[in-house]
Amino acid sequence: SDLRYHGVDDFTPIALVGKTAMVVCVSPATRATSLSEFLAYVRARPGQVKYASGGIGAVNHLATAMLASMAGVDMTHIPYAGDGPSINALLASEVSLALPTAPAVLPFLRAGRIRALAQSGAQRSPLLPDIPLVSEAVPGYTAGSWQCLLAPRAMPPSIAARLNEEAVKFIRSQEGRELLLGLGVEPVGSSGEELRSFIHDEIIKWRNVAQTAKVKL
Repeated sequence: SDLRYHGVDDFTPIALVGKTAMVVCVSPATRATSLSEFLAYVRARPGQVKYASGGIGAVNHLATAMLASMAGVDMTHIPYAGDGPSINALLASEVSLALPTAPAVLPFLRAGRIRALAQSGAQRSPLLPDIPLVSEAVPGYTAGSWQCLLAPRAMPPSIAARLNEEAVKFIRSQEGRELLLGLGVEPVGSSGEELRSFIHDEIIKWRNVAQTAKVKL
C-alpha cells in the first residue's frame, strides 16, 4: 500500500522474458487425486482446510485466494516466509494445499513426496505435460509468475528498441529457450508495448483479487 513507484509509468518496458506456472499441490495426508475432488472436500468443510503461501500478498497467496473465490470454497490462509517453508509445511501436512512455482516443487513431485492436482497456466507447461490445468475444473482460471526486462523511465526510445531487439533475439534462440526452460521459465519475448499492456492488465487483475479477498497489501 506504500509502494513509492508505479509498475507501468515509472519504467520503460523492454520485453516480457517468460512465464512460470504454479502448481496446485496437496499434502501426503490428502486423499484427493483431482482438483475437482479436492474442491468438493473443501466445500464440505468451510474454513477448516488450510493452505500455505509464500507470504501475505505473495503471488501464490493471491492465486489461491482467486481459486477459492472462483470455485466458491472457503479455506484458511497460513502465510510462510517464501516457497521453501511453505513446501516444508505441505510435506509435514501442516497444511493441505499450496501453489508453489513449478521449479520450486518439481524435485518433490519427481520424488513422489508431494502430489500435484493441477497447474495454473493457460496451457500445460513443458515441465509438467501430464498435469491438467486448473481451468479444466475451474473454467476461466489462469495465474502464474512472470519475468520481464524494465529500464529507467527516461531511456531514449532508440536505445529501448535496440535492447528489445537483442533481448527478443536471445529469448527466441535455441540457446535462450533451453536456458529459460531449464530454469522452469516458458519463453515469451514480447515487444515493449506488449509488456506495458500486460503489466497494466496484471495490476488490475491482482488488485481486484486482493480487494475481493480483503488482502491488505
